[in-house]
Amino acid sequence: MLLPDAVYEAVVDLVRARLEKGEECVKFDCTISSTLIKTCGGFGQFLYIGAMKKSELNSLKVFRQHNGLARRADLLQAGIQSRTLGELVEQGKVERVSRGLFRLAEYEYSANVSLIEATKVVPGGIISLLSSLSFHELTTQNPIEVYLAVKRDSWRPRVQYPPIRVFAFSSEAFSAGVEKHKIDNHEVRVYSPAKTVCDCLKFRNKIGKDVAVEAMRDYLRRRDRDLEALRRYAKICRVKKLLSQYLEAMLVFWGHHTYFLI
Repeated sequence: MLLPDAVYEAVVDLVRARLEKGEECVKFDCTISSTLIKTCGGFGQFLYIGAMKKSELNSLKVFRQHNGLARRADLLQAGIQSRTLGELVEQGKVERVSRGLFRLAEYEYSANVSLIEATKVVPGGIISLLSSLSFHELTTQNPIEVYLAVKRDSWRPRVQYPPIRVFAFSSEAFSAGVEKHKIDNHEVRVYSPAKTVCDCLKFRNKIGKDVAVEAMRDYLRRRDRDLEALRRYAKICRVKKLLSQYLEAMLVFWGHHTYFLI
């Protein structure tokens, strides 16, 4: 189980001090400190830290600073050697997610961890289309692949995991409607609901017309819907006429008028 940061830092400092004196391990009784009892909560009566190298302790600390998930480049920049990283993988303390991407085995991740992993292996990518719809709860689909937008003519990676489906966006469409969200304390770029709906109309032949229609229907039912944003992004994505047709069909069916919207 992952320890609270305050407890972890205290234990790491204690272990490092003992290791510098040549001691191999530390048995630490939480009950001797009322502060640690309060901080540790239900993490048990004893904390036991086996013999670990200073380099391994430092590596695990770096992983925690990166919220449990880090690229090899980030680790090397922090002074973590490839040999130390390999030893941690062999010991099961660190898992290799994909080429150049590693995560702390004991860390607890949410259901959206694949979105973090995808943007780590493709740093310039933005969560889009079905993945963005799922994130914003605008679809009943549960995509196996992570849908990523990249700028047209940019580098397209070939990775086995996480499964990624890449779509090329024009420069204007790529930069429009981008939101930043925190997932497991990692910042991930995701297109806004309105922009995602227009993207789905743009790529309807690749993701399915039924998906695009469902996304628009569910978006129009939201209280925070923004029809002006829809119109703006539809113009950028060059689907303004198509959006107008879909809106008219839907809202007329619901007993509304759209001539003042588009």
